[in-house]
Amino acid sequence: PKGERLIVDKKKTRIKVYDAKYDDFRLPNKVLEGVKAAYDSNFLVDCIWDDETLHIVDILASGDEKMEKMPTKDRVRHLRAQFAATEEVSIPAPINTKRVDSEGLERAVKDLLKEKGVKQVLFRDAESTYMLGEARHPKWVMLTPEKEIDVIVLESKDNLHRIGIGPLFEEDAKALGNRAVQYDDLYYTVYDDTTSASS
Repeated sequence: PKGERLIVDKKKTRIKVYDAKYDDFRLPNKVLEGVKAAYDSNFLVDCIWDDETLHIVDILASGDEKMEKMPTKDRVRHLRAQFAATEEVSIPAPINTKRVDSEGLERAVKDLLKEKGVKQVLFRDAESTYMLGEARHPKWVMLTPEKEIDVIVLESKDNLHRIGIGPLFEEDAKALGNRAVQYDDLYYTVYDDTTSASS
């Protein structure tokens, strides 16, 4: 869903909620009660708040177990098996989360986009780990009907701008050779050395 990306940290009966900048965020009391009812143990989850429902997207810790190094498929499996959806909190379910290979991908996307209110689909590599503290994951891609893609301006000179797409894992960047550049300790794909841009 579209909405505010949040991290929810539950320890016993205390719940802390942070936004993407790690500032405190307030959720309605009825939603906090739904968070408590979703799972008895302590947990740390990545969520989207759409002003009505808190959608749990991923899990980083459950009880005393750190989970960010586990593959996505195992983290989603844990959410499905251990968490219960409530009126205020949704979890990954067969209706909103599909695991497919490349042959089933097109059909899965069509099925997801048929669901009420679905306007975008998040692709995640089933083997990818969670990159704690990173706003973007190189193996997660958002598909929107507008076919937009996020880029970063790596360098500007006069009316020429060098753009990059990423960030990438270091091993993927090395495999691209001179088609990848390093910027602020991260690697990006560069499609053109200089790109003309107009405002």
